[in-house]
Formats: sequence, structure tokens, C-alpha cells
Amino acid sequence: MATAPTSAYLLPKTTLQSFLRIPAYSNVPVPTPASTLAGRVTIKSFMPDHANFVAYYARHAALKRRISAQLPVHLRTELRRWHVTKAPFVFDKTKEVFEQKTYAVQVQVYDTDVDSVRAWIAHVNSNLPAGVSMVAETFEHSDFGSLDASIARLESMVKSEQERARQAAEAALGPAEAAAQELGKRKLTFEEDVRARADAFVKNAMKDLISTRDSIFQEMQFNRNHSNAIMFLDHCETFVDDSALAQFVKVFQKTQDGFVFSNIFKVREGEYEEVEFTEESYNPYDITIATTLNTEEPNEKRSPIPPTTSMLVPLALMEKYYKSRNVAESICAAGIKEFETSEVQASSLDIQKFWHLLALSDVGAYFIPVPLLIHTGTKPSNAHHDRRMIVNLKAVKAKFPLGIKHLATLKSRWRPSVSLIIPFYNVPHGLWFLHTMRSISVQSFSDFEIIIVDDGSDKSFESFGFLSELEEKVLQNDGLWDGELPFNDFANMTLVDFRSSAEFHEELPPPTLKSETKRRLPIPLRVIRHHKNRGLSEARNTGVRAARSHQVFFLDPDGESASSSKFTFCSRRADLITKTHLEKISLAAVNVLDRPPRRGRRADVVVGFIHFPVTHFATAATAPITSTSAVAAPPPPAALPRLLRTHNPVASAAVVSRWAYMRVGGMCARVRGFEDWDFWVRLLESRGVEGAVVGDAGFWYRRHAQGLSAKANLRNGGDGLKEIRSMNPTFFGDMSRPEAMNLLRNKNGSTAKESADGEFMPCYKSFNLFDADVDSVAVWLQSLRGKYKQRLKTLRARWSNRQNSSPETHDSFIRHESILQRPLYPAHIFPFNLAVKEKKERKSLMYMIPWMVAGGADLYDLQVLKALNSKVSTTLVVERNLETHPHPWSHLFSNHVDEIFHLQLLSNDSQIQGSILDYLAESRDCQIAVNSRTVTGYSAFERWGELGRNYEVFDLKSRIILMDILHMHHPAPDNSNWEHRSGRVSRYLTRRVVVSQELRNHLINIIGHGDVIFGQPSDKTKTADCWDSEYEVWRHRGRCVPLVGSDAQKIVVVHPPVVFPEFHSTSEGAAMLRSGTPMSQRPALFFAGRVEAQKDPIMWLRVASKAQNEWQSTHRGQAADMHIIGAGSLLARVHRHLASGTVVPPAHIPKRALLDESPDHRIAAAGSALSYLHGEVSQRDVARLLARASANPVLLVTSRLEGVPIVILESLALGVPVVTLDCGGIGEVFEALTKHGVRVQRDEAVTPTGSRVGVSHSVLGAIVHVRCESLPRKMEELSGDEDALLREVEDIMAEEVIRLWQSRAVEDRWDAGGAIRTEFGIEAFARKWRTIFADVVKQLEDSV
Repeated sequence: MATAPTSAYLLPKTTLQSFLRIPAYSNVPVPTPASTLAGRVTIKSFMPDHANFVAYYARHAALKRRISAQLPVHLRTELRRWHVTKAPFVFDKTKEVFEQKTYAVQVQVYDTDVDSVRAWIAHVNSNLPAGVSMVAETFEHSDFGSLDASIARLESMVKSEQERARQAAEAALGPAEAAAQELGKRKLTFEEDVRARADAFVKNAMKDLISTRDSIFQEMQFNRNHSNAIMFLDHCETFVDDSALAQFVKVFQKTQDGFVFSNIFKVREGEYEEVEFTEESYNPYDITIATTLNTEEPNEKRSPIPPTTSMLVPLALMEKYYKSRNVAESICAAGIKEFETSEVQASSLDIQKFWHLLALSDVGAYFIPVPLLIHTGTKPSNAHHDRRMIVNLKAVKAKFPLGIKHLATLKSRWRPSVSLIIPFYNVPHGLWFLHTMRSISVQSFSDFEIIIVDDGSDKSFESFGFLSELEEKVLQNDGLWDGELPFNDFANMTLVDFRSSAEFHEELPPPTLKSETKRRLPIPLRVIRHHKNRGLSEARNTGVRAARSHQVFFLDPDGESASSSKFTFCSRRADLITKTHLEKISLAAVNVLDRPPRRGRRADVVVGFIHFPVTHFATAATAPITSTSAVAAPPPPAALPRLLRTHNPVASAAVVSRWAYMRVGGMCARVRGFEDWDFWVRLLESRGVEGAVVGDAGFWYRRHAQGLSAKANLRNGGDGLKEIRSMNPTFFGDMSRPEAMNLLRNKNGSTAKESADGEFMPCYKSFNLFDADVDSVAVWLQSLRGKYKQRLKTLRARWSNRQNSSPETHDSFIRHESILQRPLYPAHIFPFNLAVKEKKERKSLMYMIPWMVAGGADLYDLQVLKALNSKVSTTLVVERNLETHPHPWSHLFSNHVDEIFHLQLLSNDSQIQGSILDYLAESRDCQIAVNSRTVTGYSAFERWGELGRNYEVFDLKSRIILMDILHMHHPAPDNSNWEHRSGRVSRYLTRRVVVSQELRNHLINIIGHGDVIFGQPSDKTKTADCWDSEYEVWRHRGRCVPLVGSDAQKIVVVHPPVVFPEFHSTSEGAAMLRSGTPMSQRPALFFAGRVEAQKDPIMWLRVASKAQNEWQSTHRGQAADMHIIGAGSLLARVHRHLASGTVVPPAHIPKRALLDESPDHRIAAAGSALSYLHGEVSQRDVARLLARASANPVLLVTSRLEGVPIVILESLALGVPVVTLDCGGIGEVFEALTKHGVRVQRDEAVTPTGSRVGVSHSVLGAIVHVRCESLPRKMEELSGDEDALLREVEDIMAEEVIRLWQSRAVEDRWDAGGAIRTEFGIEAFARKWRTIFADVVKQLEDSV
């Protein structure tokens, strides 16, 4: 191996000669190993006995020739499978599976010459029996002596550069002398001038570190036969002793897959002070991007950049560096922003450029925690605490899009948002493991890593073969997994039938192993193997040690790791996660973990873990449930300590802070079967840590009879409480905390190691950061520090207080704990998502709604998504959470969108919700955003609109089309609602869709450009039209001038559709619903909607009572049926009024059991009763009741506020007449009847008080022309001192109800309903929305 110092280009000849005189460098000793590998042979055979025989024969042949040879070593068995069809059928059962195993044994020889090795190989090869093959390798070693030749070449290059500088100085000597005389300075002699110019040349060369090392690497290409690594040395740096270089070489020999660097000693006033690398390990992502996304103030004492650029670099690694150099330089050119620096700081900036290019090349490193170098300059050559460069990711995406994929891979490989840890041990069924991996491969983002820890599995298990094949596939792809499984034989097999649970979940895991396409961005995957089985706890501890994320998530391929239930299920099903689960828990974790909880905001408490609802696999005959009890959500954090004293209510599939995990000592290997329970107890016992509940039930959990919990239950008589209690006496109150701390101190003391307290609280111990069984190099490097302290004890040196070097007991924890260092930068998610294959033919749509419940506005949103489903890839964002999850209409919305995100399930903080919206828009490359009634959406629109106007590099406005949908407006003084929020952002909106012309006129003439309720108008250019500066008042009732031109044209009207579920055509659905015999021949009056103040059910009862009394008086006591459909906060009051019998006696209130039955069964159970309180029913049943409950039905609408109620459209389309007030756009519905030839007559009714009230009559009902919002309402009682106008309006509506009951023009009503079915049919609605979408897409493409 040859070394070439960087200083050979940087130092003048005198300094170089003095440097070469250093004994540690001029005569470098080659470290003498115990034996030098000279050759090896690998024997392969299908028969293990044959391979073993030949291997032992080869060893004896070597020993006979006096060649040192090791005992034969068995390598991994190669397994190959194939199918043979037994019959000419396509079924799997007609295929027979064959497999072939190739056994390999290796023999290595040492300490001999090449000729002897070749003779030995030839002898073995000539005696090989049939059925045995051999692969032979020889190794040639050269001394470490090619350094002198490299130094000589470098010295000659320095001489030539100095000569060139001398000639340039001689040519320019005249002007220099004149300038010096003019300034009154001393005249420079020729020799002094040459020396000054040569020093200037060297100073400039020192600044260009990158080009210098490029030249050295090119020089070393000629020495490839003599060396396979380069030792770079910074200027003014030397080795600390004659063995320092040997330590670099030894680490290189053990690893060879990363460069090697160490700490340095800085000489200050004759004393050596250690300058250390402050982080746990070298991380390229932290160097490049983490500093950019970190919003906190930089830590002046810590830096992700090593303290020196001196390093030992393998040539193979340098080649990888130069292969990706063009990409790295393009990223830097597109997105690197450099701060202004002085000439003194220029070299520091150049060093940062070097580290950025090296880190962007995705090159790893090994850190020696020992100062093996001495820096003799005035300050360290690497000012690594300075941050003078940032990376603008949006600029990189705009200027160099290919760089985003490179950065995304760098992020997931080195600092993922979550590390998915999968313990693997004797998985009973290989399909379980494959199914778990399939659910991981379809995840909606790629900012995570997979760590599979094989805990000494038996190689005879089928699952072990699957894991080995997967590992080999990943290693061939540089540690990245493309999402494809090694075996596709079972790709089309349905492993789990989710059809029975489709209505209970918004999102389901993949039911098969079938893969449609490779992932657009592969996932980093590592397989770590234990040599023997060490238990689930140690497997998870190993995964946490290897994790590069700040948070970890545990997933078991065979389930069964928690101990919260007394029952077990036997099922051939794998633990699965839905496709957005990892992304959702990551979004929650980066904003919640290691931060104070929202509740109370205590500074001394942080959130250490988050858990979420879990879906348990049930038996084949039942649908899955979302917890072990009737409650879907896990227990709240406040109740968790109490519950843990009786059982474990937390599943193992939780996201845990890596810092909190190590802080409590990790999982305890002494506990078997109840590892999780013990861990949660110790985590909460630590004080200062609590949990949080976030997310939905995206994790599907299986329990089986072969699992650890089942075996532990059998071993402990079905109860692990006694074992957990004995190990955690303070948590259960069996011992005081001071007493336990004293016992622990005695236990951990040097004099009490063999005392009787040796087994006291065995799980309370420090976390071992290094495991010799897994990473022997890391353990050796840690031990090296202590050895060098002894070796350099004569040196006047100040060693730093190395993190994690010595254990220390803290009063806040009753355990022997190491000093652990928090991460330098907080966790975050990469903002650009490249997880799935790009679909250019479908635009990306973000659709924001408040909830998914049974309502008119929600039905409108559902039909919009249905109409655009084939043209867009939709991300549905739900703003609010309900008491029950999923929402009542979740299964309907999920059929027409690609993914659903619930903001309040991820965070209740409005600021965090806004950042999640920003992430979703950026990660999905959102092109169109539609907001329907969400505060968060309007806030995001205002933020995105301002960003599009002001951002100089990345114009968000030209990339995202912003639209909103308005369903109604609110009268004064209730001004702070959707139309006013829409007015604030109106200048950013491309389209504003409203449900009625009346609402459009309101936006144009009343709201205008903005609303001062929220402050100044959004469009400040029109402030003069709104504000009267002379009188200091707002004009136009506090609103801006009416909209004109394009501002008015962007507002379009799309009326709600008439939708009958299960029918694609409105006319077909109406006809089918009306078919059949009515359930009752009595007339009926309907209330349909939410039983809330907005619908005014109390006024409906008053009108119904008047109509019922009048009908009974004129029809000899014959009564009409009353149907109230819906639920809400006023349902109990309506129930009370109906039960009293004072409204429409006799009243029938269905029993609680009947509320779960169909409407037909309810009416049949009621018999001859007259009133029906149906409660909440499906949209399909609402239409069935309107069409078939009565031979002469009428729908009565008494709402205070409305847009265009869909229930009115459904009723009219079915031929059911409607009596209503003039609310919102209801009048436009009756105008549509006139347009299609239906006669509508307007009269004026004169009330007893002399008021004139307009009423429009038609065969399909009547509309009373009194604005619903203008009527004074009283909700307290059914009768009393109501307003006279209100009382008169109620009388008119009751008269119209009786008129319709008397007419019985059933066929005429059906024919008239054809106008509604045509004008407001689902076909016309979809056509209008597709036209709007096409116009928006054209505008989007034109802007790009």
C-alpha cells in the first residue's frame, strides 16, 4: 500500500524535507500479521460428504508440502428451486417443486510464495473426483515501500511550480519595484520577490483542496499494482507515533468499504489538546442536507463534519466517488448557496465543499476514536464548526430534477425518518414472511430503512431460504431493495380475504404477493445475523444499535410479540401494514417524539413513544376488529401507568424514540415472552417520558399458538404479572425509590458484584452501544482509546470527555446508565416522495374535506371524486376527527381516492397540520388542490399563494392550481365562515365552484375581493375601493367593491347531483326505487337531514302538528304518517316531544334494536302507528323511504340555512313533492322545472295581519318566498310567543302540505320529476366537472 501526503503539493521544499525526516513517515514499518493469506480454494459439490472429503484432502496436501493451512470452513449453501409440470393443466397442484443444494467448503493457505500455492492448486485440481468442482485464488503482497517514489515525484512537481513562479516574478519585477518606491516601502530584492511569489502560489494551492486530491488520485492510478489505498495528510499534520499509520491500515484491512479517519491533537502552548469527532458515527446526509432543514440554532460545540480531512481511502471507494462526482457537482451547482466569506475563511469554505462532494457521493466511513494525528498549525485545518453552505432542495428540484432521486436515496440510506426493525427467528411459514415484506414494499414513501435481525434461525425452515435469497438480491443492488420478492411462485395466491372487513377500514393491506411494478425509489435493507439464538430482546437491541434513524418501529414477520391478551389465534396470516402506515407514523413521530407533550407542555417530560390502534386478525368467520376490546383507540397516556400494573395494553408495533430506548437500557434479555411489558414499565418508570396516541389502525396483528406470548403464558400459568412485578418493585410500589437506588449502587459497586443482590432488578442497566458478536470492529476501536491513553501517558495531553465512554448513575433513573448524547439534528421527513412509479397520464390532486359523514356537502364531494377518479391520482385530506373511527362514509370515499390522511389523528396542533399539508403537496408533486370547507386548507392556500408570489427560485403558484368549493353563505352577524375565508384567498384561486347562482351573486356583489372580518382585504391593491381614508370607515358595509372581469368569471356554478346508490343512471335508479307497492296508503310527511339547529326540527314539528290537526279535522279523524330521518344533537329533544304525544299522536318510537334494522322492518314492527323516528340511515334507505313508505308522501324543509339540499333533488326526482322556504339555491331548482316545461304558478298569500307572502305552486310542491335566514327562530318550545311572521309562514306551509296530500297526482309528479332527473342527474354533474377539470389542466400546462 502506498501513501501520498497532500502536503507534497502544498509545502515548499524546506518544509517537505523536514517532514520527510520524521521517522514515522520516512520509514513506515509494515504491520506483521499473525499469518499472511497466500491463496485459497473453494470446493463445491452436490454431496456434502464429497465436498468435505476433498477439502480435507486439500489441507493435508498443503501440510505435506509444509504450507500453513487452516481447517476447512463451510460456506453458505446455495439453493436453487424450479418447477416441473406433472400434467397438462395450469393449476398449481399439477406442478412439482424441485430443489438443488450446492455445498461449498473453503481452505485457505498462508505464509508462502505464489509458486508453491500454484503447485498445490494444480495438485489438488488433478485429483478431483467426479461431481466436485474447485475455484482457486492466489494473492500477491507487496511491501509498503512505494511511498518513496511517490514522494520523489511530488517533490519534483513542487520544484517545477516554484521555478514557474520565479520566472513569472522576474518578468514582473519592474512594475513591482516602482509600486514599492511610490508607497515609500523598502525595495524588494530579487530573491525576496521570488520567495514572496512562491509563498503566494503555495497559499493559493492550499485553498484548492479538491483539485489537489484529484491530482494525487490520478497519480496513484499508475501505482495500482503496488497499492490499493491512499493515505491523505493535511498540511501541518503528522502521525502521533510510529504505530498510528498501522492502526489506519488495520482498520482498512478489517473493513475495506469506507474511508478511515480519526481525532487529532492540537498543539497549544506546548500542550496537546484533543479535537474530537463529536457524533456517534459519520453520516453523509447530516453533512449535506440536515443542516439545511434544521431550523434550530447550530450547536457550536458539535458538527457532523470530521475534525480533519486526513484519511485513509481505498482506491475502490475513490472510484465510486468519482463515478458519482458529476451528480454531486450538479447538485452543488443547482442548489448550494454559499455565504459571503472573508479571505481568511476561504479555506474553511473550500473544506466544506470537499465534504459536501464526498458526502453527496454516498461514501461511508469508519471513525477511530483516538487522536492519531497531531496538528502543528495555529488552528485546526478544518474549521468544522462553521456552517457556511446550505443546500436549497427546491432549487435542486427545479434546476436538476435527477438530483432529487440521488438525495432521497442518500436520506433513506443514512438518516431515514424511521428504521423498521424486523426480528427474524424460525418463522413457521415462509408465506408469512413474504406477505409481511410485500406490505412493506407497497409503502407510499421511501424515507425509511429495513433492518432484519436473524436471531440464529434454523436453516431448515423455508422462511430462512426466502430471507437468504432476499439478502443476496439486495447485496447485488448495493444494499437497496427494489420491492420485488425472490419467489413469485405464490404471487397470485390470495393469502387473506379482506372482503368482509372492507366497510370497517379505509385502507387494507395487500391480499396477495403480486407485484405490479418495481419501486421508483428502492429501500435500504440490511440483514444482520446472530451466530446463535439470543432472544427477541437482543434481536431488537441489535436492530436499534444499527438503526440510523432517530425513531424505530418494530414489526414481526410471524406476529406474536406482545403479551396483552389471554387468547391466541392460529391463522396462516402475516403481520401486515397498510400502504400509508409508515408514512403516517413517521409524520407523527417527527413532530411528537422527543418533544414535550401537548397536554400541559411540561418542560421536564418528553414523548418517548407513540402507539396507535391495532387491527387484530380474527377467525375466518368474523370481520377484524380494531382492538382487543370495544374501544378502537389504545388507552390514553394518563391511564397507561395504571393499566400496566395489571396487564400490557400496548402492542409491540409502536414507534419508539431511539434515544429513549437506549436511555432505559433497551429491552431486557432476562425476560422471555413479556419483553414488551417489561420495557414499557421501565420506560414509564424512568420519569420524564410518556407516550402519545396518534394515527389510525394501519397495523394488522396476528397471534398464533407458536408465538412467544403463547409459550410464555403456558410457562407462567397464563399470567406474567408475577415475573414483571418481581423485576420492577418500585413501579408496583413494593419498594421505595431511594431504597432501590441504594441497592442498585451496592450491586454495581466493585465490592458487591458477588453479593446476594446480584439478581436484584437485573433489567436496570446501561445500554451496550457495541456488540462484539455483531460488530467486532466497533468494539476493538472503542478498546483502542484506552490503550492509547496508556501509550501516550508521557505526552502532556488533554483528552476530551468522550461520549458513551464511561457509565454514570443519575438520580433521575434508578439504573447504572451511560452518558448518551442526543442527536445533533431533529428528525424530519424528506419532502419529495419518489416511492411509487410516476404516472404522467394522471394529474396529482389534493382534495381537502372536514369529515366523511352522511351529509349533502359530503355527498357532493364524493361525487366530484367519483367523476374525476379516472383522470387524477387523489390524496384525500380529512381535517377533523370524530369520536368513532373510521368515519361513517370512509368506505365510500376510499373507493375513489388513492390515499386518505386524517390531520387530527396525526396532530392537534394547527401549525403541525399546516406543515403536514405542505409535505403532502410537495411529496405528491401536487398539481391541483381543492378545498371544501376546511380552515386548514384555506390557511394553506394563503401560504402557498404568498409563496408563489415571493419565492424567487421555485414558483409554487405556477405549479399548483388552487380551487375551492362553497355550499352556502352565512348571514350577518355570523360572518366568519367559508365564503369570507374564500374571499381572503380569492386572488390565488383559479376556480371557485359554488352550488348555486344565488351564492355566486353573493360572492360577486357582497364579499368581493375580501372581508375585513379577518383583517385587511387580501388584495391590497384594491384597498382604496374598500377604505374611506377621509372618514376612516370601511365602505360597502365593510366589504370591498363587487367583482368584475376575470375575478367574476372564475366563479362557476355546478349544482349538486341527484344520486341513487347502486345505480349509474339517475333515471334508472328513480324508476327502480319507485317500483313495488307502497308500505302505507296514508299520506306521509318527511323530515330528512341532520337533527341540528340549522335544519330547525322544532319548526318542522310545529308545521307538522298544524298540518296533522287540519287533516284530521277535514278527513273524519284520518291521520297522516310522520317520518323523521336523521340524527344529531337535537334528537333527544325531538324524541321527548314525540314521546309526549302532544304533537302528532299516537307516536311510535322504535326500540333500540329496531334502529339497526332496515326501514321495511321498522315500519312493519310499528304496525298502525303514525310517527316514526328512524334515526340515522344510509343514503340508499333515505331514497327507499321517500319512494315507498307512503302512497302520498311530502317532504317538508324548514332549514335556517341551506345551499341546494340534495334530499330535495332526490325527492323531486322520485316524484315526491316538497314544501320549503326560500333558502340558498332552492329557488333555482323550481326555476329548472319551468325551463323543462313544468308549470309553476306564483301567487301571493295574504296573512291575517295583512302581510303578503309569495308562494310558487307546482305539481311537485311549493316554495314560500321568505328568506329562511330572515325569519326569527325560537328553539326552546313548540308554542309560545313566536314572531307573527313566523307563525303566519308556518300556517302557509301547513296549508301547502294539505294541498299536496289532497291532490294525489302521482303520475303527473313522476313525469314532472323528469326535469330534475335531466337537469340535476349524475351524468350532467360529472360532465360539468370534467369540463372544469379539462380547462384547469390546460391552464396548468400553459403555465408550465
